[in-house]
Amino acid sequence: QSWRGQNSLHCHPFVSAPNFSIGIGSLSTEIHQKKRIVSMNSPVMTGYTSFFMPSEWQPPPHPEAIGSWWREQQFHNSPSGPLGASSLPMPLRVIADAEERDVSSGKAFLRGFYGAEGPAGSFDVDSRPFSGSFGPSCPEVSSEEKHQLVTERLLEFPEEADFPALLQRMWQLMGPSAAGDWTNWPCDVDEASGKLTGPCSAAHSFSERFMMEWGAGERFAWGRGHVSEIAELIRAHIWYRNVQHGAPKLVAREQASIFAALLSELQSPHSGTTIFMGHDTQMNALTTGLGLSWRPTPFPDSAMMPASAIHLRRIGDVVEAEYLYIPNPSILSGELMRVPATFQSSGEASLPLTSFTNLAETAYNPSCANSPPRHRPAALFSWDFINSLVYT
Repeated sequence: QSWRGQNSLHCHPFVSAPNFSIGIGSLSTEIHQKKRIVSMNSPVMTGYTSFFMPSEWQPPPHPEAIGSWWREQQFHNSPSGPLGASSLPMPLRVIADAEERDVSSGKAFLRGFYGAEGPAGSFDVDSRPFSGSFGPSCPEVSSEEKHQLVTERLLEFPEEADFPALLQRMWQLMGPSAAGDWTNWPCDVDEASGKLTGPCSAAHSFSERFMMEWGAGERFAWGRGHVSEIAELIRAHIWYRNVQHGAPKLVAREQASIFAALLSELQSPHSGTTIFMGHDTQMNALTTGLGLSWRPTPFPDSAMMPASAIHLRRIGDVVEAEYLYIPNPSILSGELMRVPATFQSSGEASLPLTSFTNLAETAYNPSCANSPPRHRPAALFSWDFINSLVYT
């Protein structure tokens, strides 16, 4: 069973937030020169600081624990500094997709961050950043088009040489079934749906299931293996999502709205943090469109772990990127590890704002994007336990 208590393997919400200022305690003019964006698997924060987090990756306690962890960072970190600075510029807003798991995760994060419900204007339910705007100027991707794009992607990123051994180990963990040894079946792209089928699809779903079991504190693979194997097994999941959801032409149309929303946040003259609570499909889109990669030890390169996030932060005329993740989802501390997220175009974890804007604008079709959520002036509020943290 998944962390939502259902047999579901395909829902992944996220959070992202861009902020002009690096830290929550910054009351200087720096607030008007810096922004952050983070994309995470579960809740997504956006604003001047952004996080992208798919919600179904997180069991109920995780979003609240992560919010509490971020609140702790407000005490112990400088409001400005290098990429590793942990404070979140204020005001903070969560934008959740219109699905119950995303709404619940967003509210849980705010409870952890504030110790109660957030102030007025800190939470919105808005599906626009997480869906496409299809019509005469942007028709939906047909099954034929998707079949062609995914097939081309499969040719560009074929199965790795040791995948047969990886599939065999997964088959052993799953145990005998009516399907027999499914690892010998071919991996094909279904013409009717444009989706990868066969052992590639099965291995993706099973490895994703193993991660959910781990995060939920359940026995890994029904006691047939050890959680240390997850770091290796999830390579099948990472590869599948890259092939199925990473074709640039597919991303440009189906995930246009998240690029439009993030650019709107980064280009806003207002400071703050916005959290987009959405899905790992948006994370795939951002990694493809922005050419991002990271090394989340001990997991595979560019793994999207439960409750992880892509964090984009604008500081003046520079955009920096990092990846945030929980090294052990079965521990509900909410503590996040941070590693640089490198742009392929620069080989660095930062880009000039103009270069970032050009990169993002070429990654999506504006005709397929919904209008971004409008910026709302936040009400004046304060934390009574930190007198200096008063923002408008």
